Amino acid sequence: MDGSSTRKPSDPGIDGVLRDHKGIVQCMNRSIPVGIKDSNEAEPIAVIKALELSSTREECIGKRIIIESDSSNVINRIIKEYNRPWKFHVLFILASRFSSGLRLVKYSHIYFKGG
Repeated sequence: MDGSSTRKPSDPGIDGVLRDHKGIVQCMNRSIPVGIKDSNEAEPIAVIKALELSSTREECIGKRIIIESDSSNVINRIIKEYNRPWKFHVLFILASRFSSGLRLVKYSHIYFKGG
């Protein structure tokens, strides 16, 4: 998943692709609007949406899930609770709730491939 914002704050959207263990696309979301936010808030919302999708799809329940994001900030904040800004506390609580229904969630930082 990815959150995007061209200026701070703006009207960002989030995108994402859900693939199975063979890399085959199972579900794709394009530019879901999330309201007026800056990129620091859009990125965790994108991760939450990925967790929500995964936790509600029958084929994902009980499976290992890898969440990839090009935001090292959001990955570090999810992994290290002490590193979370208080104003986004509710977002990280939501992420924890959605991930608790899945067997194992791994978070990975990937580098953005501009195009």
